[in-house]
Amino acid sequence: MTESIPDGVLRLQYEANPVAYILESAGGAASTGSIPILGAMPNGVHQRVPAFFGTADLLAELEAALA
Repeated sequence: MTESIPDGVLRLQYEANPVAYILESAGGAASTGSIPILGAMPNGVHQRVPAFFGTADLLAELEAALA
């Protein structure tokens, strides 16, 4: 998935970060495929990122598979 749309489809500051914050507050996890979304530093106002949401265990498996 990250190969077909390397820049992702969600904007980091306006879409991915709010969802990631809510999800992580509820005990879930959010990742770009390599780092947590909340740890990503924006390069611009409308920067897009790949976004994966789920449980911490599921995203750990995903990140290992993508590495």
